[in-house]
Amino acid sequence: MSKNSTRLKALESVLDGNSGNYEQLRSVSDFGGYLAARGDRADEEMLTEPILAQILERVLNFPRDRYFPQYGRGGLKPDLTPHDTIAHPFVLDAKSSDESLGAHEPQIRRYVTQRSLDLGVLFNLHELRVYRAGEKGHDEQLSFRLLPLWQAARGEAMAGPEVEAFERFCNAFAYREVDDAAKIQYVREQLPWHTRIEAGEPLQVDVEFLVRQLRDLARVLADDAAATASERLLVWSGMAAGREERLLKELRQLALDLEPGVDQASLPETLSAWRNADGLPARVWRQFMLRVSYLALTRILLYRSWEDVRFVDETLYDGGFDGAYERLDRSLRAVLDEAFGKGAARYRALFQADNNYDWYKPRDPALLEVLYRLAPFPLGKLDADVLGSLYVSYVDEIDRDRLGQFFTPRPVVKFMLDRAGFIGPDGLFRFEGSERKPLRVFDFATGSGGFLVEAARRIVDESEIPHDDVKGLHEALTAIARGFVGGELSPFPYYLTEINLLLMTSRLLGRMRFANVDPPGFVLGTMRVDSLAAKSGTGTSLEGFDAKLRADRGELVPQDIYDVLPIEAEKLSTWQELCEDGTFDLVIGNPPYVAEANNKPLFEHLRALPAWKGIYRGKTDYLYYFLLLAVEKLKPGGRLCVITAAGWMNAGSADFLRERLAAELRLDELFLFGSYRLFADEQGPAPTPTVESAILVATKTPAPKGHKLRVVALEDEEAAGFASREALLAELEVRATGRAGRKRGVHVHDLRQETLRADIPWPIKFGSKDVPARVVAHLQAALAGDRPPVELMTSSWKVFQGIQSGADSYTKRIERRLSAADRQRLSHAGVEIGDPILELPATRAVGAPWSAHPENLAKTPESRGILYGAIDDDFTYLVVLRAGEEPPRDLIQALEPFKPLLETRAEIVRNARRKWWEAAWPRSAADLSAPKVIALYRTDRGRFALDETGEWQPSIKSTLVVGREPDAPVAYLCGLLNSELLDLWYGVRGKIPRDVWRNYEPKRMNEIPYRRPDGDSRAEEVAALVRELAANRRVLLPHRAVVRDLGRIVKDPWKHGPVEIDVPAILAELPAGRRVSVRLDSRLAKTLGEKPHGRPRRDGPGVLSFRRGRTETARVEGDPAPLDLLETILGSKGVDDVSGIELPKDLEELQRLATERAETVRTLLAEGRRLVEEIERLVCALYGVSDELTDEVVAHAVARAGVSSPEE
Repeated sequence: MSKNSTRLKALESVLDGNSGNYEQLRSVSDFGGYLAARGDRADEEMLTEPILAQILERVLNFPRDRYFPQYGRGGLKPDLTPHDTIAHPFVLDAKSSDESLGAHEPQIRRYVTQRSLDLGVLFNLHELRVYRAGEKGHDEQLSFRLLPLWQAARGEAMAGPEVEAFERFCNAFAYREVDDAAKIQYVREQLPWHTRIEAGEPLQVDVEFLVRQLRDLARVLADDAAATASERLLVWSGMAAGREERLLKELRQLALDLEPGVDQASLPETLSAWRNADGLPARVWRQFMLRVSYLALTRILLYRSWEDVRFVDETLYDGGFDGAYERLDRSLRAVLDEAFGKGAARYRALFQADNNYDWYKPRDPALLEVLYRLAPFPLGKLDADVLGSLYVSYVDEIDRDRLGQFFTPRPVVKFMLDRAGFIGPDGLFRFEGSERKPLRVFDFATGSGGFLVEAARRIVDESEIPHDDVKGLHEALTAIARGFVGGELSPFPYYLTEINLLLMTSRLLGRMRFANVDPPGFVLGTMRVDSLAAKSGTGTSLEGFDAKLRADRGELVPQDIYDVLPIEAEKLSTWQELCEDGTFDLVIGNPPYVAEANNKPLFEHLRALPAWKGIYRGKTDYLYYFLLLAVEKLKPGGRLCVITAAGWMNAGSADFLRERLAAELRLDELFLFGSYRLFADEQGPAPTPTVESAILVATKTPAPKGHKLRVVALEDEEAAGFASREALLAELEVRATGRAGRKRGVHVHDLRQETLRADIPWPIKFGSKDVPARVVAHLQAALAGDRPPVELMTSSWKVFQGIQSGADSYTKRIERRLSAADRQRLSHAGVEIGDPILELPATRAVGAPWSAHPENLAKTPESRGILYGAIDDDFTYLVVLRAGEEPPRDLIQALEPFKPLLETRAEIVRNARRKWWEAAWPRSAADLSAPKVIALYRTDRGRFALDETGEWQPSIKSTLVVGREPDAPVAYLCGLLNSELLDLWYGVRGKIPRDVWRNYEPKRMNEIPYRRPDGDSRAEEVAALVRELAANRRVLLPHRAVVRDLGRIVKDPWKHGPVEIDVPAILAELPAGRRVSVRLDSRLAKTLGEKPHGRPRRDGPGVLSFRRGRTETARVEGDPAPLDLLETILGSKGVDDVSGIELPKDLEELQRLATERAETVRTLLAEGRRLVEEIERLVCALYGVSDELTDEVVAHAVARAGVSSPEE
């Protein structure tokens, strides 16, 4: 078979392989039928995009990793771009089959022009058209219709002009490899980009495509660096004092990034050991090699951009490469060394820095790939935070859940700078007479530099400085170099910030060269420092070097892994300026929000900073101290704009922070984002956030009396319905200056700043007229008064978290923290990932040796099993061995295989008196066995279960409440805590990490207003009704098997539906004698073909056929009623053998059983709904709530549950 015939058959196979989608869209089974049928839906996403990708792979032979898909970008980007646009100078874009391709010619030509390509392809299922750069219309010699090709491949038509055009297209567009000689020749022969840039050609850099290329190249360089590390790195590290220790500190810091809380003592102590270890050290080593490769790559990227604007001599491209390559004996490494030498003459701090990455010099094959792949990009036109996007992919490999700690998306950055007033030509400078003076801007934790890069872009693009205004261009450069200051503790993102800001400044340097001005030497204000060390009060020594930045820092604070590099000498004056207070016009940033629990070395570093002594507090978040620093650094009238986790506004440990901010700042705007994934990568899904994002805008000036903070809160993401993050931010910006109120899921309200007290959570979510705010006001007044008898809950109750074993099971997380020797010991003992250790399934606890020692087993409910008043019979057992008790020998023997793991738990390591077999935090046995109320520590809404017998002893995942006195009224307390009234209070005054989520931490629960029973008969009524409602929940539980979603509905007694019976589940409950298979069912006629039978399709009231692709495999005919049921049972899924499916012998009996079950469940749900409202009204009455507010509390509960009341 010829190559062209093979390609034609491959095309046929692609088109025939989508029969399922043809059927779904137009109810036909093949390609020809699809084109003939009329459709009412666009097919771009379901058909034309994936088929075009299949043609690229299977017809044109592109490997899947050799092209870049950019689907769904709304006409902004082509769908498919080859990685090598030199060998394949074209892009491809799919359109819907009901659209004319000619209408999209301007769009495809724009793509071709922007990327300086030769060809563009438009495609739908009717035709493929090729457009040549600089011409009009499509090229008929390379364009073709698909139907004649499909028919020719099937033998239904003769080969004709369409086949000839198809063959020419395949020859022109087929995948081809380029050898090294051709790559070098291409780079040698290419003309300079700067001539085209200066000529004003509409060139553009596709940042998304560039980042994809950079990601691939980073891995190429990382592999190259790893291969040379044994030779170069180990030699380099021994050539100067301190290098190896500096490297070891960075590796340990990286280990904490990858595995927070890892025991530093378990990590390797030499570079050779790191390089040869497995497990966590191997991951760290790979991540370090990626850092090395990123820095090498981005320095090349920067030099190339400088070449494109003529800031440096052409060496790596742009015509200069050819001469340098010949002069240096065709050594690519020598060419790179010469280029970096020229770069050092312009910016020594980057190209001649002695850092942890400078040891690596790419070998020629890897370097050639970089130069070749960067060649098609006019880097002098970069106008976006390209390294920020690259940094996202790096962080992805560490921990995507913590993306927001490292990177702020560009739309958020732009929004924040807008709200801070750094916008427009009048907002970017301070004007004094005829001069533009720099505004002082400080980012205290730069990450990859997104805020400063966007601020610089505004200076370059939005200052309205003419390109020939030499004085103005110097003012712009001064604004960036002298006005912007950034601090970053980690060395890798610091260098990314430096390069990123230099990249953005390149276009400004190019304008200077174009104006025949040689740009002056300059040094950016970004520093590899701990910004927190700049707090006022820090002492200085050694000719002005701060003690925290001296080269002998390691002697001053031993084992501080967060001290990696001394500050560069040329930046010392910037550091000294930063140490002064009250000098910045704007402080902006995204401070790292990390808790102390798993970041001990970082907080030890913080505690070692002298200026923070007396201010630092335990169990706080790192971000608190950055906000305090920002207040100090702002000048009077300066603006603060920060994005943080919202938790500091209600956390008990943040009272000192709230006090300082409210006292020294005028709080202007607060934007709250609920559960919205603000940090989601546009290229893919982000994790559900565990905290709520908040943006605060404030001014350093005393708040005038009566000043109100404007709060703009996204309450209902679904109701808001914004298509993109940009659309949401644009709406919030409009609403911030508009009227207060609720609209499209956004709530705008004002809070008087003088009412924000430091000792209680700020009521940021609610306006004063909202039900939660009125509930809080009433209950706080009740606390302050005598009637009714209301007190803090801590007066009568103890609140604590459950048992913490420290090792429930052997997880990947635990495995990563262990040394190689400990992992080997566990492996030899037969221990595998997932094995239970101190938390045993109920089935295992009944066996030896555990069943012989019930006194050492704690029965703990599963998280999903905690209901209103009741606990689902789904539980595990915790093994609890306490200090001071002689543990049973057989239990110790059973735990012995896990000893390497158990003895490395943080609490055991911390206290030498602890035994390796003890539970980490066993809690008081007396309290655990007492009557209690149990809640999940974190949940979407409080559900408090009742344990009056003390049989449940929950784990750390739960919060427990027990009485301080015997016979405490736990059933009554359960009714109070489950009430909507107290849930509304907790939603304002409790710990709320995000939107509807609550953390039931002891500190805030202790502050709940508790209404003592004091002999009130209504309290007894509440207790009795709680027991009745708990029993109602338990009766409902067995029905979960046959009622869809009942497992969720039963958790909230305010819900009374919907009740949807799962008919197949009812059928499965029928005795075998009352069921019959399709094979034996006399009501049905069967025609059964080859298995599997595939998907069902209803061809008529009495016909159900089955198909696999275009082939019918089975047919069942007969009475429509059993066919209806059979279709319901099967759904849209394929079936292996339809004859084995069972149906009821008596359809009416099945329907009767389903109706009866539905009625039973509806009755139980209605009864639960009645009981919960009766309890709620009693609770409100006990607290003295008015009838009007009580009705509103009940209405709030009904609305929250998403159902109307039964009466409606």
